Amino acid sequence: MIFKGLKKKSAEKFINKQLEQIHEKSTASNSKIKTVGCIVDIEIFSDVEAIKGLAGLLKVQPNHISVIQYKERTEKGEEFSGLLFTDNDFGWKGSVVGKDLNQFVSKKYDLLINYFDNEKLGPKLAAMHCNAAFKAGFDVVDHRMNDLIIHSDLKDFKSFSSELTKYLSILNKLSND
Repeated sequence: MIFKGLKKKSAEKFINKQLEQIHEKSTASNSKIKTVGCIVDIEIFSDVEAIKGLAGLLKVQPNHISVIQYKERTEKGEEFSGLLFTDNDFGWKGSVVGKDLNQFVSKKYDLLINYFDNEKLGPKLAAMHCNAAFKAGFDVVDHRMNDLIIHSDLKDFKSFSSELTKYLSILNKLSND
């Protein structure tokens, strides 16, 4: 019990340190979006295919969208399609130890979509480890974590995707192809 508490505190310390560094230097880029990563809390929104369908709206190739699903813990025998991570995929100080998560965070993304709320530590840690030029997410998450903050209900994907594409278009981040 104490071990889990210490591990959580070290992870929270890592997040705060990373957020302070991000806040000090702006990492947002003016480049067009060609690759997209998405961290999804499947307890909030489980339709991964809908997220992959964003490719058309964002004007990127369908194979250039990577989605990783988060679940606090999995039950024995539970099956998932695609990449999945849990709280057990992190070590001390928030280090990545899980295979799927390591595969996801090792890629570079032009856009990272943070489709989660502020309640759980796992998705925030994953987002801090991602190498993304531009990050978008919800207003319920620490505002320093995202470059574009969308005010929308987490369960209303249609509204979120509409707002996301609208603002990315305004920011001239979508390809003209």
